[in-house]
Amino acid sequence: MVCWGGSGAGKSVAAAQIAVRLSGGDTPAVWVRFGADRSDAAGAWQAILQALVDSGLVPEDSELGRMRGSELPAGVEPLTRAMRAVGRGFPERLVLVLDDLHLVGDGAFEADLLEMLETHRMLSVVVASRSRHARLVDIDARMRVPVREITARELQFGRDEISSLLARRLPELDSAARDRLAVAIERGSGGWPLAAHAAIVERESGRGAAAHRVFVRNHVSRMLAHAGEHGREVLCATALFDEISSGVVARMFQVDEERALEMLEGSSETGFGYWESDAGTRWYRHHDLIREELRRRAEIEVGAVRLRILYRRAAVVFEPIRPFQAVRAALQAEAWDLLEPMLLARSFQRLGRREDLVGEKWLRDIPSAVRDRHPVIAAFALIDEFAYPRGRFDTVINGFKMLTGSRLAEESEKRGLPGAVASALRMVAARLSGNQELALRMADRFEIAIEDFDEATRMTLKRPLWTGTTQAAVTYLHASRFDDVERVLLRCDFDEEETPLGEVHTLALGAFSDAWRGWMLRLGERIEQCESQETPMGWRTSYTGSGYRIAAAVQALEAGDPERAENHLDALVPHEPTIEHWPYLEVLRALVLEECTGSRSALDSFEWRLQQRRRRFATLPAHRRMLAEFRARLQWRAGMVVRGSKPSSADLGSAYAALSRGDDAAARMIVAALQREPGLAGAPRRRTELLLVQAEAERRNGDSGSASDSANAAAGLMREHGLSLPRLAVTDDALHRLAELAPSLAGWVEPTGTAAGVGDEIRALSAAELRALAATVRHGTVPAAAQALFLSTDTVKSHIRRAYRKLGVNSREEAVRMAIEAGMFEGDGGDPTCLGRLSAVTRDG
Repeated sequence: MVCWGGSGAGKSVAAAQIAVRLSGGDTPAVWVRFGADRSDAAGAWQAILQALVDSGLVPEDSELGRMRGSELPAGVEPLTRAMRAVGRGFPERLVLVLDDLHLVGDGAFEADLLEMLETHRMLSVVVASRSRHARLVDIDARMRVPVREITARELQFGRDEISSLLARRLPELDSAARDRLAVAIERGSGGWPLAAHAAIVERESGRGAAAHRVFVRNHVSRMLAHAGEHGREVLCATALFDEISSGVVARMFQVDEERALEMLEGSSETGFGYWESDAGTRWYRHHDLIREELRRRAEIEVGAVRLRILYRRAAVVFEPIRPFQAVRAALQAEAWDLLEPMLLARSFQRLGRREDLVGEKWLRDIPSAVRDRHPVIAAFALIDEFAYPRGRFDTVINGFKMLTGSRLAEESEKRGLPGAVASALRMVAARLSGNQELALRMADRFEIAIEDFDEATRMTLKRPLWTGTTQAAVTYLHASRFDDVERVLLRCDFDEEETPLGEVHTLALGAFSDAWRGWMLRLGERIEQCESQETPMGWRTSYTGSGYRIAAAVQALEAGDPERAENHLDALVPHEPTIEHWPYLEVLRALVLEECTGSRSALDSFEWRLQQRRRRFATLPAHRRMLAEFRARLQWRAGMVVRGSKPSSADLGSAYAALSRGDDAAARMIVAALQREPGLAGAPRRRTELLLVQAEAERRNGDSGSASDSANAAAGLMREHGLSLPRLAVTDDALHRLAELAPSLAGWVEPTGTAAGVGDEIRALSAAELRALAATVRHGTVPAAAQALFLSTDTVKSHIRRAYRKLGVNSREEAVRMAIEAGMFEGDGGDPTCLGRLSAVTRDG
């Protein structure tokens, strides 16, 4: 039995439990703990002999006992013979627990151990180690002896195990409270046994909310107290990094690698776990909770000046092998001369961090004086602040506006990589600050800059060039230059060595572009490709995956499934505040609502949400036009006179305004001008919308023949590209009348009386929606309901939104009243109090 995992993974506890089970109460079990002084096969066997003598199972004057302390004979045969020679006093069955076997670096011991197990079939061995010991668990070992491997993941505590521990330690908790606490501890500890035990101890001691912090703090204090001066330096200096090798430590402390290995192994007993790469390099690491506490104390224990020296050396050695760690080290060292070329070389590679790591500086923490001297560093710092906001958002936007001026202009004129990256940075800064013209100019300049690179340079700089290229694609996409999007995405090629992030982002942007311009047939293929990508985990709910979610929501709406579309949009809720594609998300949210509750309800929600958004984001001219046209369409479909559009302006909103005022000839002229837009041939969605509006203007202007031709052309485009949403470019009544002139439109016309939001039957709420609605009434607010249901606030809001949509209402009181009248709350968990409160809400309302 081999149990392996990092520090605090619970392997020793598991080994003890297994040994008790194997012994059954009548078989002796002997615990052998290895140390640094038992690092070879002879030392390991001596440790086992000593444990056997100390246990009383082997007399000191026996042949086996006399081997203790002397040079052992070669091979295991003399040992096995001596074990048999002990006589009847030595047990036929024996369980040996070998703890910390990773400290025995001699593979000969593992070979001898397997031979011993083959010879003594009644001997059971349980191994606890921080290494996997491939020789003990490979196919050869399994063919020779029965082997069971328990991995670090299997050692993690699940919810049931934590609940069982709580039942023993806190028997006063009822089952419901215990289950809730078990869920919280599982989330907080990540299943790490030490962290789970720590949280339980804290709860048991009455500290509750302190979770495992005090426990871990005391644990780290003991580590540092036993580590000695050099050990403290190693523990603190390496806590910044997720992984560190003896080679890196050697460069950090300017010692040879053998000495570095001794320093790490001298500290490993208290702080490190380790693993070996395929190349045989041993990488050491702390558990995250240990690292966080060590970082908190690092400057006090080691000193700020000394730490900066060590981090600077680490940045240099990490740069070619672990660039992300190199950037972290350069930041902590305040080595700006190292940081700028690192950022240039790696460009927009994932540098942002959602969580704040205690005691660690990050890009957004770079002082303004440094940003003034290094505009490239300033650009990356602002992008980090945009992605992970924590202060005033308008300050970030103003910073971008400053960067688009002279500060990056000179850098972007340079040749080679510095000029290409500076152009890309200036492009992003311009786009995020609302300067579309400059963003497009910089996108074009970036493409020109990389044309000068030869093939070898392209391969060397593949990652930064890919990032700049995808950012150029985003810039073109936001300007509705779809052909340019497709062209630049073709530059992004990937090989087996690439991480999947580049591929999924490129696929997502391609799907987004296809969806918005209406290439639905190719969209289906791209969405399938997106959904086949399993890694990196979580990409579908991040900025990288927002293009995929937008595309999938469009696909669902085209298929008449607004609920599935809303599910895709809800997946982005945790990241929505920083997704710059927000105008498209708002249009889709309104489309979902329009399909379910009608245009007026969608318009009210759309306008309210836009007001909230504009407090945070700058808006590109293309987005302002798109949002204005969409608002005008909603107003016209809701039977309102369209406001805010100038008759002379050449956009679809002014055409709707003209139609709403009865100026059909003006609407016809405006649409005719819009049909001369460049790139319209490659945007079937826009072409279809314009044709339908033109057909309606022609019909109302008395030109039935032209109206029929335009309507038939629109129907042909919808059929060719698998479109249905363009029908919403005109009112339901107008679509019916156009279908009389052009029967080819009939397939997109709703039967009379069943238009969205009119005469819909109440749809039953799901159990989750009922629970969310009832909990919000019971607890008074959405956050309180979310806490009671162990859900996020956004999830509860999503459930309530769906409930409103299904019931066709706009308030909690209306929703409760209709749900009660429909009998949806019958049998609500057997809680009569809930129904009473729900009824009270309807009365009070």
